[in-house]
Amino acid sequence: MQDNRVVTILGRKRQGKTLLLGALIVRSRRVVALDPIGRFSLPAICPTLPTVWSAVKADRRAAFRVRVPVRSVAEAETAVANAYGVGGCLLAIDELGLWWSASTDRGALFTAVMVGGNRGLDIAANVRRPAEFPRAFTSQTDVWCIFNTQEPLDLAYIRQATRPDIADVCRTLPRLSFVQYVCGEGGYTIRKLIIDTGGHISLQ
Repeated sequence: MQDNRVVTILGRKRQGKTLLLGALIVRSRRVVALDPIGRFSLPAICPTLPTVWSAVKADRRAAFRVRVPVRSVAEAETAVANAYGVGGCLLAIDELGLWWSASTDRGALFTAVMVGGNRGLDIAANVRRPAEFPRAFTSQTDVWCIFNTQEPLDLAYIRQATRPDIADVCRTLPRLSFVQYVCGEGGYTIRKLIIDTGGHISLQ
């Protein structure tokens, strides 16, 4: 990525949200992935180990992809603060709703979302329902990636946040397909995740 973008990924369970996040990780040279469930095949580092983060931060050009197996709100906040300190990377957050909620309006995530662009930070995160996202996150979203959604309140939110017709499309999307809506560009694209026989993921 490295476009200083905030990407919001929404949808019901088992529709492909984490797979899309994984595809974004593969496309990025420098990645810090918050991985509370252990879904990503990346080297793991401790969210609070200063020497490791200092080494990553030392070389602004070095490529790296690491995952942080966070287990608490404090660890999640620390990992985000460290990613912000490193800068120039993709901060990928799987199951963001485990640690933050719509009422989150301060802390490391708030800082990363609001001013992370000044640090060259891209942020991509997934949740199952829009209400799980902090309002600061959705207010700064540049790209919406929306998988199949059925809950009426969620569809109402999507109509207001993106376009009314996108909510109608989302109701009938097959698994691994999603609507990509880039704020300010007007239209939208229906995209699909393709998984080959070797397990590699590509975007169509």
